[in-house]
Amino acid sequence: MLSSENCPFDYKPDRFYTLEAFEAFNDWLKTNDFVINDTPVSHFERNSDGRLVPIPQRPIEKEVIVGEIFGQLRDWKQPHRAEWSSYHIARRI
Repeated sequence: MLSSENCPFDYKPDRFYTLEAFEAFNDWLKTNDFVINDTPVSHFERNSDGRLVPIPQRPIEKEVIVGEIFGQLRDWKQPHRAEWSSYHIARRI
């Protein structure tokens, strides 16, 4: 089931799309919502035979996990940088 208000595109999973139609659809999705089977679509990818593959929106939980991993790596790297700096400063004296 597809749903979207005022969608200018007629999306069908088994249909072939030109590169121009693919780019126009993704541009439209930047400011509009498109839902397939109650799943919001963030954008489409175009496979080698010209069919569009819907890419669902990422849940916020995944964004939080990535942010936590980034924060841990940042925190882990900071003390090592301080030790490296003081080692090289002491060596120059």
